[in-house]
Amino acid sequence: MRDTISLSHGNGGYHMRTLIRDMFSRKFGTSLAMDYDSAVLTVSERIAVTTDTFTVKPLFFNGGDIGKLAVCGTVNDLVVSGAHPNYLTCALVIEEGFSIAELGRIIDSMASEAKANDVSIVTGDTKVVPKHEADGIFINTTGIGVFNDAPSRGVMKEGDAIIVTGDIGRHGAAILAHRECHRLSTTLASDAASLLPLMNVLSPFRNSIRVMHDPTRGGLAQTIHEFITASGTGVTLESDAIPIAEPVRGICELFGFDALYLACEGRAVMAVDADAADEIVSSLRKHPLGREAARIGTATPEKKLLMAMPYGVRRQIEELGETPLPRIC
Repeated sequence: MRDTISLSHGNGGYHMRTLIRDMFSRKFGTSLAMDYDSAVLTVSERIAVTTDTFTVKPLFFNGGDIGKLAVCGTVNDLVVSGAHPNYLTCALVIEEGFSIAELGRIIDSMASEAKANDVSIVTGDTKVVPKHEADGIFINTTGIGVFNDAPSRGVMKEGDAIIVTGDIGRHGAAILAHRECHRLSTTLASDAASLLPLMNVLSPFRNSIRVMHDPTRGGLAQTIHEFITASGTGVTLESDAIPIAEPVRGICELFGFDALYLACEGRAVMAVDADAADEIVSSLRKHPLGREAARIGTATPEKKLLMAMPYGVRRQIEELGETPLPRIC
């Protein structure tokens, strides 16, 4: 096999089939439908389908890489909708000249995460574009999951508690730190991780959870604005209750960012029945992925997102306007 990707790896001929056979099919397993135009799947009557495209820069960062991000991000979109992930597709747009060794690292990462989440990567596509037209590699993944119970499309209600499963802004801050490594010395790692293990923790509280999202682009603030838009109910957050790691605070202060808008890639935000909130937080904190879980606010009649500050001050948190940090997922 060559050391770098060439246009012939995307022309449908020998080199493309060799790449698919030796790189993708071997690493993803024999379930990959490389000899057919589609995979044949067995699913239940009710399914969830999601799709996402990943263009993160840099491709490799502390705590993960574009491959891990692609699998975890798509799995998480299914998980927070209440579905159990079963299948993924994988479509790659690769730039001519891209390192075969780096491609192998990315595919290994995807295969490892898929195995850890017991999902099968069943089909995909490979396109190669001329040099300088794709910035290395872009990945699209589609996920298919099944509902073990009837799908829940609840909305937040007045009086509900807002819970986050861990500290916020970590992924966005880690990407920024990597980009500015010549000016920063930090071991801050992305929180990129699958939320699937936390679903076993949350399963007993299913009837108490109104709605749950993963706060990726736009971060915590934008996710809660989505809750508000869907429900017509406002939220007041408690500034002292929101978990933010000190390195994230430091990076935000240095570059003028607000952690509320920085992406997370291994967190869930949920609105839950207030009576169950403390028990949910306590259960989450017993799991390694939920050690920093916290009850951070309350749904209110006022259709705004407000932050309760010390000395009785409240400030309004607006929806995200300009993109603070592009190419983070």
